[in-house]
Amino acid sequence: MTATIIKDTETTLLFDLLGLQSEGLRIGVTSAGRGEGRTSLAASMAEKLTQEMGRATMLIELDFENPTLGQRYQIASGMGLAEALQGRVTLTQVLHQPMPGLWFLPAGADLKQSVRYTSSLIRDSMPWQEINRMLGPGSVVVFDLPPLVDSALGAQLAKLATHLVMVVEANHTTQDAVNKAVARLEESSQREKLVRSVLTKVKRATPARFSK
Repeated sequence: MTATIIKDTETTLLFDLLGLQSEGLRIGVTSAGRGEGRTSLAASMAEKLTQEMGRATMLIELDFENPTLGQRYQIASGMGLAEALQGRVTLTQVLHQPMPGLWFLPAGADLKQSVRYTSSLIRDSMPWQEINRMLGPGSVVVFDLPPLVDSALGAQLAKLATHLVMVVEANHTTQDAVNKAVARLEESSQREKLVRSVLTKVKRATPARFSK
């Protein structure tokens, strides 16, 4: 099921984020658990930044444990970030361009060492100079992060983002799950990066709310 949020809300969110940081903006989209619409929202935000706001954007898939973004762009499973971290390919060799102005970096195929990849990314960081040079001034990076509660890697990989958006599925995600997700961010000193929570899968006929 795809994420469905009111378009005006998504547009307002992106304008707010762009207002917080005009250069070097790296948006991490996360959630408490899986299936809340996190990946769909990350892709939607990246596409809107490119198509409607004229920002060159790179969408990076960091959910090594359950990568699904390739399906959205009809990209068969193959090499990606994991293989680039191993030195088997260069970053540019595994980039895809599903539409003008949008680059997509998949997680890759060799995903058995997700903890090692996470450590490598945090220790050595992404090659931001190369990415910024490729995208140009005013570009944006959007991360599809692992969930904070259902994955041990979610809070660690959140360190790569400058700002975080947390997806909350209407009438499904419990307040307890949200509290645990925020606690994970606090434990990894990333809580201050959380700038907005977004309700997904909202049915217009009924008011959105947390489940109890």
